[in-house]
Amino acid sequence: MHVGLNLVWLAEDSGGAGTYSRELLSGLLAHGVAVTAWVTPSAPAEVVGIEGADWVRVAHPAAGIAARAWHPLAGIAWDARRRGVELIH
Repeated sequence: MHVGLNLVWLAEDSGGAGTYSRELLSGLLAHGVAVTAWVTPSAPAEVVGIEGADWVRVAHPAAGIAARAWHPLAGIAWDARRRGVELIH
């Protein structure tokens, strides 16, 4: 199984969502699941520092709601398919 995690929204001050992301990623990797994760430069080091995932660093989404929505919806879906991801979360 190859899982993709859309973490472009994740930032240092994400609180519980950051904890959830870190635990989910660690759990998937511990069970032998291949993981590709999309992050921006604002992603917390304790998440991006987890070894074993394929990290895809994307630029910060542009200003404006339409521009911010494009990459998570279309760009990541296209890239996931290209990388063989079977499920995006």
